[in-house]
Amino acid sequence: MNKSKEIYFHLGLPKTASTYLQRSVFPFLENIKYYKKHDYHYHKKDFETINNKVLFTCEMDETLFEELDELKKIHPNANIIIVFREHFDWIKSKYKYYIRKSGHLSFIEFYEGILIPKLKLHQKYYTSIIKKLEMDFPSKYLILSHSMLKENRYKFLKIMHDFMGIEIQNTYKYKKVKTAFSNKQLVVLRKYNSLYLYDENRFKSEKKRKLYEKYRGALVFLVAFFASLNPNNGDIIDSEISESKEEIRSFFKDDWDYVNQNL
Repeated sequence: MNKSKEIYFHLGLPKTASTYLQRSVFPFLENIKYYKKHDYHYHKKDFETINNKVLFTCEMDETLFEELDELKKIHPNANIIIVFREHFDWIKSKYKYYIRKSGHLSFIEFYEGILIPKLKLHQKYYTSIIKKLEMDFPSKYLILSHSMLKENRYKFLKIMHDFMGIEIQNTYKYKKVKTAFSNKQLVVLRKYNSLYLYDENRFKSEKKRKLYEKYRGALVFLVAFFASLNPNNGDIIDSEISESKEEIRSFFKDDWDYVNQNL
């Protein structure tokens, strides 16, 4: 299927700068047709290209292995781009997002009770992804790291552009897409979330669910605003996260080393 087209898939693990790439880089690539994440499903159809190159992007973690299996069947000659983030920093960022999206558990409760079972997270999690890429898309995948983007954005983008066979531009601007809530705000938000539990299935109507989601989101930002005025300094969140830092990094050390070996 589509043998004459060079097809690239950016399968971004959430919280690995996917939104930055999707908004500040991918739309401005030259000589390549870019499909936004909401149009990802078009890869199953007779999609358009520019200069025979096309790029699809999507964010996933729970369904990543299943998606790779599907891509292997539909686009066996596809080129895969994936960005990994050092485990502790990744988990910490996912936890803060979890609170932002109505979570109320402690850091360790989230890590052990939600993240591990949800992702089937194990000691060689990243390694298993890379080995699947090696087996299903040999020599047609690119591994990048979130830390490289932070430390040397040009190098990160140059490697990605070279992989896609296009020229890098100097017009990309690095900026945070969303300002993260401070730990001080997260302490208050977590308490608020525990008192007013968010039920996304509260309404059967899709329209009502979306309105409820927007209403809930507005309340979260209102609570976060007043939380920023609170004298509390966020030590509780800092302490919880810091207590698990070395243990998590030690547990995933070999896995992260394997990522760096494949950069």
